[in-house]
Amino acid sequence: MKVFLSHAAVDKPIADLLCSLLCNGLNIVRKDIFCSSLPGQSIPGGFDFIKHIKEQFEAAEIVIILFSKILI
Repeated sequence: MKVFLSHAAVDKPIADLLCSLLCNGLNIVRKDIFCSSLPGQSIPGGFDFIKHIKEQFEAAEIVIILFSKILI
């Protein structure tokens, strides 16, 4: 099962916990979770950022988006 996890940099600790939950609680293999803040999951150098993100998004069966609360 391919998962795409999108989050703001400020939410990295929450994204890390969610990835652990997906792996340990639902037995999803870490390599099947695209989350750019995970080790080994960052956008490879020389790759088109938008194209790479789009490809990962389109390949996903599940998309999870973490929204940050904006304080003004």
